[in-house]
Amino acid sequence: MKTITQKVRDRVLRTLLPPPFETDHWEYSGVSLMETQDVPCKDLISLALQAAECATSIDISEISGRMPKRDRYCEIWPGQHYKLLAGLLAILRPHLVIEIGTYSGLSTLTLRQYLPPDGRLVTFDIIPWDRIPGTIFKQSDFDNEALKQTIADLSQSSIVKEHADLLRQADFIFVDAAKDGKMEWRLLNNFKAIGLKEGALLCFDEIRLWNMLAVWKSIPYPKMDVTSLGHYTGTGLVLIDR
Repeated sequence: MKTITQKVRDRVLRTLLPPPFETDHWEYSGVSLMETQDVPCKDLISLALQAAECATSIDISEISGRMPKRDRYCEIWPGQHYKLLAGLLAILRPHLVIEIGTYSGLSTLTLRQYLPPDGRLVTFDIIPWDRIPGTIFKQSDFDNEALKQTIADLSQSSIVKEHADLLRQADFIFVDAAKDGKMEWRLLNNFKAIGLKEGALLCFDEIRLWNMLAVWKSIPYPKMDVTSLGHYTGTGLVLIDR
């Protein structure tokens, strides 16, 4: 959710620099020179291509069916990231997936559907799922150990230390947090402080938003912008190395 300052900024920008075409949703972004350190490694390129190929046959109709027909945007691919997330899990087969930002549950349920049989998913948020308007969760979604929601703010270093052992075991982390250009900085610093597993994959949502441009540019690990294969507001993959 945007702050009042961000909303005022957007109104001013739309007055001074209106969108060049009609659209239901418009965000301001920017482009910059791609430098040597921004070039993705071969492992990330290979993974992105495999996941995209897999996404072409992904079926998330059971999940989208929980939404009103007019709102089933999660089926759009490319353009939305849900099928790409599923493709990544189908290729990686991670034992532990961490999601930061549960919200209504679309990405959570997509990730859960494509967990391997012995996999589990822990999704973090600061608000319980049953207090989110429009949630698509059912209580039965949490009836086994494959899915758990934890109420905690991982942007706080003390909280990350409490969950450090869990986070260090993660094979895949989906960061779908505030996108305010502040929380993501804190998350990255907290991850660095505890040390994530070598070879773990992080997926960041909405990296093309103005607030996220500097965050994405600053990430020191091998990374790849896969926006054309994921979310139209930006999808980025990061490989944790030492």
